[in-house]
Amino acid sequence: MSKPIVQATGSKIYLTWEDDGIKMVVRKISDKSTTGLSGEVLIEYLPSKIIGTNLGNHLMIRKINLTSQQSLNTIIKALKEMTDDLFDIDWPRIMEQLVVNVSKYKGGNFESIKIGNIPVINEEKHYVFPFIRKNAINIIYGAGGSGKSYLSVFLGLLVQSGKSYAGLNPDQGNVLYLDWESEEQDLNERLKGIKEGMAIAHPSIKETEFLYYRCKDKFVNEEDTIADMIVENDIKLIIVDSFGGALAGEINDADASMQLANSLRSLGVTVLGIDHVSKSNADSPIGTVYKVNLARNLWSVNSRLDEIKNEMEVVLKHTKTNNKKENPRVYNIKFHLDEEAFGITQKVEIVSLSNDQSMILESIINNEQEEQYG
Repeated sequence: MSKPIVQATGSKIYLTWEDDGIKMVVRKISDKSTTGLSGEVLIEYLPSKIIGTNLGNHLMIRKINLTSQQSLNTIIKALKEMTDDLFDIDWPRIMEQLVVNVSKYKGGNFESIKIGNIPVINEEKHYVFPFIRKNAINIIYGAGGSGKSYLSVFLGLLVQSGKSYAGLNPDQGNVLYLDWESEEQDLNERLKGIKEGMAIAHPSIKETEFLYYRCKDKFVNEEDTIADMIVENDIKLIIVDSFGGALAGEINDADASMQLANSLRSLGVTVLGIDHVSKSNADSPIGTVYKVNLARNLWSVNSRLDEIKNEMEVVLKHTKTNNKKENPRVYNIKFHLDEEAFGITQKVEIVSLSNDQSMILESIINNEQEEQYG
């Protein structure tokens, strides 16, 4: 008997019956003692099912009471009338499997397990060691103009392309950039500049393009749209620019930070968040301490810009991890500008500095930071 592939992402459940050529998306799930388990169910053909026909993918979208046999029978009858002349689809079996899986995954893709004898994993897995730990919330934070956005785009490009550069060896995965801070053109310019610096800018190299979405509302109101993009594009890493923009509340609101963290975890992907620095403490992201507590891997960014040379030295300091903290990392970012095109950045070269250079620059930048923050 064919069973569905099930993926719970955000507040939605995605079910695919490959042998039957059917997929369903369930959202607005409700489980009340008075009305039972219900949800809005989108039912479609898989594209492979309708090759050579003039059919569209869509079958129906209905709010269904999944605990009412009468409601289920009504849907089954309607689906059989729509498809029996064309395909032999066992709708009673499919609807029963729908009910079972929505009941199982309605609270997210989590199951209780026994612990105590599970083998200990001695090494954390990363998309880019040591900055992006897999299946975790990672945060890079710093003052405005510190280079944190350039570094985040750079790290995202490494993951999307799977190409090693500047001493970093990434695991490949599709990337989605969620932007609350700037615009498509700004990110496109940064990405193209970094690609030029890495010598992978040719239009034929498609693996250097990652998905971009300009968010128009707080994360909680965009979650369904984002979940669809993650499933449809097999996204492994999302970059959130910035946490402050995504919050459904004030930056010091602990409940809003916890809600955002829980929503991000429910997506089932790795997160790289960009955040601003606290005005009073350069070693902490702005806002509630819950944000620090909920993240698994935090890096602060401090920098020094040489406007004459169009260069920036950037120090990344490991401020939180559940295991051993890494030594600071120092990079030189060189901006090559097109003076005839209003100073548009044509190429961005990012170089990892040697240990001796790193120690000197780290000391200088830290001293400047201490003077700034007192």
